[in-house]
Amino acid sequence: MHKLYFLVICWLLVSPTLAQDDVIRLTVDTSDHISEVSPYVYGVNYGPWSYVPVDWIDTIDTVGATFIRFPGGNWGDLNFIRDNHLRDLFFWAERMGNLEVSISVNLETGDPERAADLVRRVNIENDYGVTYWSIGNEPNLFADYSTEQHNRDWRAFAEAMLAVDPDIQFIGPDISQYQGDPTLDPKDDAGRLYLDEFLIANGDLVDIVSVHRYPFPSRMAGPTATIDEVRLSTREWETIIPALNETVFELTGEAKPIAVTEINSHWSNGVGFETANDSHYNAIWWADVLGQMIVGDVFLVNYFALQSDSTTGGYGLIGRFDARPTYYTYRMYQQFGTQLVAATSSDPDVSIFAAFDDDDKLTLMIINLAEDEKTIALDLGDFEAQSADHWLFDLSHNADMLGEINLADAMTLSPQSITALVITGE
Repeated sequence: MHKLYFLVICWLLVSPTLAQDDVIRLTVDTSDHISEVSPYVYGVNYGPWSYVPVDWIDTIDTVGATFIRFPGGNWGDLNFIRDNHLRDLFFWAERMGNLEVSISVNLETGDPERAADLVRRVNIENDYGVTYWSIGNEPNLFADYSTEQHNRDWRAFAEAMLAVDPDIQFIGPDISQYQGDPTLDPKDDAGRLYLDEFLIANGDLVDIVSVHRYPFPSRMAGPTATIDEVRLSTREWETIIPALNETVFELTGEAKPIAVTEINSHWSNGVGFETANDSHYNAIWWADVLGQMIVGDVFLVNYFALQSDSTTGGYGLIGRFDARPTYYTYRMYQQFGTQLVAATSSDPDVSIFAAFDDDDKLTLMIINLAEDEKTIALDLGDFEAQSADHWLFDLSHNADMLGEINLADAMTLSPQSITALVITGE
């Protein structure tokens, strides 16, 4: 009896401590204003290779996108943009809320004169007023191409286009698979880095430095990525963004804005597996990566893509017959603010991003990357508030508003979920 009594007393003393250790601490410092959230981080790719089904016109209105990169992918280097393509582009840009637009001219099979003519048709003859332009898509993948030829061609195009409209700005070089590691980043056959050589040659003309990234599959015939691999890949942006900023400043002498103009978890068109672009987990991955882009002060982000039929790939926010999970990631981020503040998590599988909106409401975006539940406790410092509006995307909810919660209570995050807490201070 004495031994049993002793064990019970020990359990009572130790178990509260164990329970506290299981609680994840999320800390928000509302006095530490980091940066303004760029309005263009919620961008998409869209082009003539894609189409929006008539049944989904109203759904497109609710995406919450802010920027269209056109025509997206390598279509623009295999074809030329015609007037009917432009009419379609600006119909959707206006329909979705007068979105900002960038246009890419054909570099691989085009010439400076045709590029200049496109600028003339868009901005002079039709007065569409497109500020942002790019020249070619993933030139490091062109056949028999070198950094030297790319830099020479790119400059000739840029100068011809500026002669038509000197107010346009250039995004480039839009190289593929940038990782911020010189041993891995795209090179030509002579071993010269595409990004570095471009910045040395054309850093005076490019306004926004852009790259692309699809982490999976890691090789052409590689296996599909597991959830653990995709979860861990979100952390690569903690090094990619600083490396890109450092390279830009070192080679141009300026802190130019940076952009990720194509991004998704997979570049392949596979569908239906647990981490495919059309999967639930891809939406969780994207929520975390997008938050890291915001923390890294990336100027422009274009998810690939706005729409795709499943026969061509599951990468679209919407398909032919359904809205894909990543569509709801964008719906969740519509709750996010414009003034980023500091926020930290004690658990690597739980991310938190925090921002005030123009009405001084504080939104917390909390992503649970794990396959199990997580219990969290919030520390808002000097920010006084009792409750929050609770929005949820998980395996059972599609960006649903669930009502108010008490902020003083510990909260359980469902597995593989995005939680938005919208808080009005006292």
